[in-house]
Amino acid sequence: MQPNPTSHPRSIDPRSRLRRLGERGLFWVKRYAAQDLASKAAVLGFASAFQTAELDRAGLATTSALVEVLAFYVIAWVRRRRAPGGDATSRAASLVALLREYGPAELVDLAARPAAMTLGLASVGSPSAGLMLGSLLADLAFYAAAIASCRLGGLVAEVGASADRSELREPAEPAAAA
Repeated sequence: MQPNPTSHPRSIDPRSRLRRLGERGLFWVKRYAAQDLASKAAVLGFASAFQTAELDRAGLATTSALVEVLAFYVIAWVRRRRAPGGDATSRAASLVALLREYGPAELVDLAARPAAMTLGLASVGSPSAGLMLGSLLADLAFYAAAIASCRLGGLVAEVGASADRSELREPAEPAAAA
């Protein structure tokens, strides 16, 4: 008896798999775009304000990383608080939700971001460009850890609301054909 090639999840049409990958990517972009754009703007503003300051590369990178992280979490907090059910009585719940989603990623980011930004400053002549390069490199580690934390921690399936409401629901897996 021949196995049915469509019964295995890996046998899904390549176009369907590509569409699914695009949907997942769009979900995560929507999920993190506001925080990331605000944090990048904060780094650029900080870099332009302190380009002439007498900070060494490591000092500038570390301070810029702190500015970026602060801007990221301010926006994440505001989005969480503005979400339905995000009234003043749920401050603790909002904090717990942010810690669950970002805690493990932040442990990775704590070491990776200043180091990546220092590397970016050493690689590129412009402080703004160097900090952006380093920030983008650090984002790879941060977002991989944040997404893994959400998925492995059950946050994606648990909450069940749209990404623009600052809650999580990743697009559902397609059902395998019988």
